[in-house]
Amino acid sequence: MSDNPATNVCYVYLLLKTPITEPPVMGGFDLANVLYVGKGTGYRWREHFHDALRAADSPKAAAIRDALGADPTSEVIERHGLVVAGHLAESEAFRMEAVMLHLVGGPRAAANIVAGHRAPELMVPAYDARVFFGAEDLAVDAWNVRSNPRQIDLLGGGPPGAAFFVVKGTSKRFTEEESWQRTDQAGRFRASALMASAHEPAPDRRGWDPHQPWSAKEAAERASRYWRGSKASVELWQDLIAERTGCLALIVPDPRDGRSVVRYVWKVDPEGKWEDYPNQKFGFPMGEPVRDHPWLGKRLVDRATGRGFLNNPTSPRLTLFDASQPAG
Repeated sequence: MSDNPATNVCYVYLLLKTPITEPPVMGGFDLANVLYVGKGTGYRWREHFHDALRAADSPKAAAIRDALGADPTSEVIERHGLVVAGHLAESEAFRMEAVMLHLVGGPRAAANIVAGHRAPELMVPAYDARVFFGAEDLAVDAWNVRSNPRQIDLLGGGPPGAAFFVVKGTSKRFTEEESWQRTDQAGRFRASALMASAHEPAPDRRGWDPHQPWSAKEAAERASRYWRGSKASVELWQDLIAERTGCLALIVPDPRDGRSVVRYVWKVDPEGKWEDYPNQKFGFPMGEPVRDHPWLGKRLVDRATGRGFLNNPTSPRLTLFDASQPAG
């Protein structure tokens, strides 16, 4: 339900082939009796009947006229309508409508033209529901390499575990002015390749939508490149990965409260090529996705301050040490 009661004005309704005289009891409702599934506000459900009685030319109107019979009274019309759920936000009503259409056998079993505007959101695998909808706080220890750049401190101190890099994705579309291609020329830091303009427009990259999550390729595109970093910082991270191994996490805003949640994790390839772009930008060498990482679906909270990481998309990247993965 929406937190704003003023927006919860929608309902989902059914138009029936044969009238009902009493409210259906659990297990006693016949799904085959459904003629049409809809969502609306006010008296939207009645408009279908009035349109049909005015000789509207459509298969749905003809089916309604057949169901009502000749010269139906208001009482007869009301017995052919059933409200499934009310006080819904529009997005909730769309999903409920899609669920009901699925239950009655789809548009072909009813007089609907389409399967519902939110039909792709139905039947989400449990893994996807945990990863893309779940959100639990997880306290972690963090080292910000931009404010603590001494290599000896990072390699010799801090909690045990793998280096864990965090970057931020957003719901906004991301458009680069141009696309890039790898060259044979070495970049400004070790194990890097200089990236040059491909002299063609880069494709738009859509923003985060929890109901239609990024594909693995889309997520990797958002997470891996166009980050800003100095030569010293990148080479320090390379040492961290060689010493401890490393992962890259992409966090996105939770739709319920805006706090940032880990939705994707990849290994950072210790032998891969780092991408070096103009204007001090770089790209991580991406390894395999980690589908069972314990931080997936978690909000990362600084153990020392109690604050979440990277709630502001302009915040710096953080290097975390993942205590769930022993170093070495």
